[in-house]
Amino acid sequence: MSILKTCFISSSFFLCSAIAAVEPSTLIQLSPGQTHFAVKLSANPTTGYQWFLTQYPSKAVHFIGYHYEINPAPKGMVGVPGYSYFTFSTEPDFQVGPQEVTLEFVYQQPWVGGAVSAPYPVKVMVLPIDVSQTTASKASEASTGRAS
Repeated sequence: MSILKTCFISSSFFLCSAIAAVEPSTLIQLSPGQTHFAVKLSANPTTGYQWFLTQYPSKAVHFIGYHYEINPAPKGMVGVPGYSYFTFSTEPDFQVGPQEVTLEFVYQQPWVGGAVSAPYPVKVMVLPIDVSQTTASKASEASTGRAS
């Protein structure tokens, strides 16, 4: 299981670091109180395949939107892959750790009879703040007179 990202919340907007879900059962860690996150999946719609969100726990997270970005390529080059982005918000009850939910995607050709990949699970977990570590860090700062 690999950890992919952290989002930073700032007033009314959010910034998410790049995510590349490269294997099933990938783990996205959110901080308590984090309200948004995004999943970034490699894609190449010129092959007829595209990502679809097939399952998510709507009582914990809400699907906000989808967009696709093509990778930079020389002018006139065709068949260039890129990334599919799925953006979500979290319910207040889910923002308190520890909790975990699974989102499920498939990579498929959407027409009838088109090929379909195996389900691609992505786990989203809210981790509690480690109070003992925070307290130890503050005690260390107080004793050395340095803040980190």
